[in-house]
Amino acid sequence: GPLGLIGFLAVVSVPLWRAVSRHPVLPSTKAKQHEPTFTKAIIPFVIIISAALLLIRPILSPIPPVSTFEEKYAAVIVLYVFPVIVFIVGFLLLTGALISSKAEYVNIAAAGLFCACVGLLIHNLIDFAIFEPSVFTTFWAIMACLIALGSHQKTEGQFVHEPVLFTKVLVAAGGLFFIWAYFNYAFVPAAKAGENVKMAMQGIGYTHEYLTRASKDDPLDPSPLNMNGRLYLQEYNETKNKQSLEKAAACFLSAIERNKADFKNYEKLSHVYSLLGDTDQAYKWGLEAAKRYPGSGRLQFNLAEIAESMDKTTVAVGHYKETVRIEEEYRRQFRQMYPERVIVSRLGDEKYKKAKQKIDSLSRQPVI
Repeated sequence: GPLGLIGFLAVVSVPLWRAVSRHPVLPSTKAKQHEPTFTKAIIPFVIIISAALLLIRPILSPIPPVSTFEEKYAAVIVLYVFPVIVFIVGFLLLTGALISSKAEYVNIAAAGLFCACVGLLIHNLIDFAIFEPSVFTTFWAIMACLIALGSHQKTEGQFVHEPVLFTKVLVAAGGLFFIWAYFNYAFVPAAKAGENVKMAMQGIGYTHEYLTRASKDDPLDPSPLNMNGRLYLQEYNETKNKQSLEKAAACFLSAIERNKADFKNYEKLSHVYSLLGDTDQAYKWGLEAAKRYPGSGRLQFNLAEIAESMDKTTVAVGHYKETVRIEEEYRRQFRQMYPERVIVSRLGDEKYKKAKQKIDSLSRQPVI
């Protein structure tokens, strides 16, 4: 979550900032007197944090159900051991420059490595590609080289400023306040909501009650509302009770209030209004979904069917044409990427053919 993002940004930004800093400084004579103490403090600090990660993470993030010992062993390695290794490596990268100062600083090499790091970040911060093992390994190898170069620059000493008692108290109070705010407003609500969602998956007959509790526990998370709305839709398919649709609409509207960027809630809401027979609202929310996912042929196809049911022939033809355009563009790209494989339609052959037939038949009708 936010803490992980802060840690990742710190590990990336601090070395880059040191590399571009025009006047990096080395500790003064007084500061060097405390260097052994700092070096000795690193070891117990790393041990304590690593032990905390190993002990606390299994409590906060238990291993999902697995069927074999090998799967459980792999889960322990990935979920608990790897984060500790990443922490130790990242911590040593950040502190390495503070406890080593031999050799000379090479400006040209540092500039090249800096550009390589930035280029890797720009190119691979798409779809979390930065976390692919090969990319991640390459990135941290370059970052380590950059830190190693930056740690050997010879510069003037700096003054040692020992903070006053008020500053220490202020920093400690700020840290305690941050921890309290994180647990009170982020960790505890999310944990309670997650537990209620888990109970909803298991508690037959009380599912709606648990999902409602989960939505109240975490007022920022739209997923319990989305799940509750889909459950009401499923109940409508079985019972044809109109009240289920009204409750589903209320759930999806509340989910949209919490996350206005997710197209799925708009799409579900459009479907609910279609079932209720309110085509104007169905078309309105369908448009909102398409705005947030303009590359979806499915959403355009749904809009075309709604517009056709409203006797808006010209509008329907436009959506059918957009459906075909998106699907054909996808097929062209698929053929480029996988020339030897059979094309897999994202829209579906049946809807694709129907859209082309509708364009032909509706274009012959009088313009409405």
